[in-house]
Amino acid sequence: MKFRAIAVELGRIIIGATFALSGLMKAIDPIGMELKIREFLNVLLGAYASWFLPLSLWMAFVLIVLEFSTGAFLLMGIYRRLSSRLAVALLFFFTLLTGYSFFTGAVSDCGCFGDAIKLSAWETFLKNLILFPIAVFLTFNATKIKHLYSLREQWIPALSAIIGIAYFVYSNASTLPYIDFRPYKVGYNLKDSIAAEDSAYQAELLASTRYVYKKDKVQKSFAVDSLPDSTWTFVEMTQPQELQERKLRYSFLLLDGESQDVSADILDNKEGVFLLLSPDWTKASQDKYESINDLYRYLSKTSIKLYAVSPSDSVNENYWRYQTGAEYPSLVMDATTIKTITRSNPGLVFIKNGCIIDKIPSAYFPKKEEIANFVQQRLTDTYHITPGNGRIALLVLWSLLWLVGIVRRALRYVRALFYQYYKQQEDKQNA
Repeated sequence: MKFRAIAVELGRIIIGATFALSGLMKAIDPIGMELKIREFLNVLLGAYASWFLPLSLWMAFVLIVLEFSTGAFLLMGIYRRLSSRLAVALLFFFTLLTGYSFFTGAVSDCGCFGDAIKLSAWETFLKNLILFPIAVFLTFNATKIKHLYSLREQWIPALSAIIGIAYFVYSNASTLPYIDFRPYKVGYNLKDSIAAEDSAYQAELLASTRYVYKKDKVQKSFAVDSLPDSTWTFVEMTQPQELQERKLRYSFLLLDGESQDVSADILDNKEGVFLLLSPDWTKASQDKYESINDLYRYLSKTSIKLYAVSPSDSVNENYWRYQTGAEYPSLVMDATTIKTITRSNPGLVFIKNGCIIDKIPSAYFPKKEEIANFVQQRLTDTYHITPGNGRIALLVLWSLLWLVGIVRRALRYVRALFYQYYKQQEDKQNA
């Protein structure tokens, strides 16, 4: 019985901590989770994915809240039957999904811990295979899970966990991620990063390239630094398929109206460039369009440029221009890259000499009287938008309630030990 009690406690902590951490990492960047869900929907449903893609953000929201809340409940030992069964259901779903991903190679990164911790498809599948039987064991021993709060009290930490994670997800989705784990974070020198990655990739590609030559009836493969003499006849060059298909971490291809690559011009600009990014103009917020128009009029009197950046869809762009009266020039960029750079729609990014100086979500676009100071701050790199700490207040409250619960339980245990000790001493004296 004692062994089972210990196993239940360990299982509760392992499953609870994994779910809470995984949910929290996803919550930091819910738009990233949405992109991952869209990727899975396209792979699994094919042409039918279009029915569900508009719901992908809501799917991400529900999944994150459900996953974190399940972990939080288990860590506190509250709603024991519900939380253990939810853990089994979620792990069963995750195991099927990651198993399919591993065996087919359809999705390389399942996004288990968001962009914070990258796991391969095999590592994620193995993790779920290990956790699933532990969760099943917990469901059969749910009543043996030790609780930190009583039935009367458990609604308080439960509510703080659910509302806390929901508000955290909403704040990160509508403005900026609380912590930016993405490759295009503020302060990064994009020009140097792209050059370094491309150089490393080309070196790896060259090292793995094999040149096939033939002499008489003998055919051999040679590396680039050990090519044969002129008596051999070249047949073909081979490169690993995996390397050819590898997606580089940094992608910043910008095309103008004539499909000319202007990426280098943007990254080499020493004066500074504002990019107004939107993956879909029809879904972009129009609340602050006057701010952008005023900003463009101000910048047109300076050497600083402003471009609208979106995927190549003239219908959507014309819709935006018609609705807002936009006059600024436009560039074309891949939609996934846009969503990776900024989670706001639209969002401003200021780049100077290849370095990302600031990212500004639409909620922080400047008013007309603030524009001069707004631009000057970015030029001197004295200010950039930082996510507020208010979004984590309820999660901090939940953490404190969790710690209070642990301390209370420890004190009860110590008090029970003292009571048992004094009881034994009293019994000895009476004997």
